Amino acid sequence: RMVAMDCLENYAGPVVLAKGASYGVTLVEVPIIEGKLDEAFKVFTEHAMGLAYTSSRPGFLSLDVALDAEKNSVILFERWVKKDNWTAYMATRAVDNAANTSWNETFGPLVSGAPRMVAMDCLKTYSAM
Repeated sequence: RMVAMDCLENYAGPVVLAKGASYGVTLVEVPIIEGKLDEAFKVFTEHAMGLAYTSSRPGFLSLDVALDAEKNSVILFERWVKKDNWTAYMATRAVDNAANTSWNETFGPLVSGAPRMVAMDCLKTYSAM
């Protein structure tokens, strides 16, 4: 399936890669309960354990957020120094602590099913810049 979406929010990390350096990319699609897409976007972008937390993790390069109204999903396109940085970040989401509990209690009720997540090595980049 192919779909074009507008990027509604962008996060940039402090790391700058050398020109031509490889990096990891992650595509995440989170299905949201019907009628809750705007609320999910707000929680992702305003909760301390949302995308602000993601963008603070080691190896984070950038993240674009879009909404797929047709599938009622939040779409994240992430760039990491290495895909292993994303894997390490995701392990922090599984830790049993107050911050993750707060996130899960706030965001969890908005999710309608299992997210699709895949981390990959970027093999080639094309840019107009």
